[in-house]
Amino acid sequence: MKRIRTWLICRKLGIKKYTYNKDGSIDVHTSVYLNNLGTSKKLEKLPIKFNIIDGSFSCQNNNLSSFDNFPKTINGQLDISNNNFVSLKGCPQVVRQNLTFGNYTRAHINCSGNNILSFEGLNSELFNRITLSNNPINNIWNLFRDSTLIDL
Repeated sequence: MKRIRTWLICRKLGIKKYTYNKDGSIDVHTSVYLNNLGTSKKLEKLPIKFNIIDGSFSCQNNNLSSFDNFPKTINGQLDISNNNFVSLKGCPQVVRQNLTFGNYTRAHINCSGNNILSFEGLNSELFNRITLSNNPINNIWNLFRDSTLIDL
């Protein structure tokens, strides 16, 4: 029954290339875009459990506040901008791809437009690859670029 439910949700979300895992999660073999779905109701939680994404994972412009059901590994970029996150606890720990424009490398985790107050839960390797504009933590991060000073 779970497999049929997952199939229906994937079909509704436009996710076609995926593998169903024994634990009920899915590995998606392309990028996943869960923003601007053409519905007036924004996501408050992810409707299915993701495991590995072989591309980028974008869920911007929703009402998400928790990383429940988020993928463990993203082989692309992560965009959670314009949601209701207050922390990064539960954030995927492996995000692999950077965007490069000439000599400039852009962060590949976009957390802009949330209410993030701390780096708790974020893999230390990802500190310099994150965009935090329009978050309470951003001003302190820009001053020091030292995650140990955020709690001060």
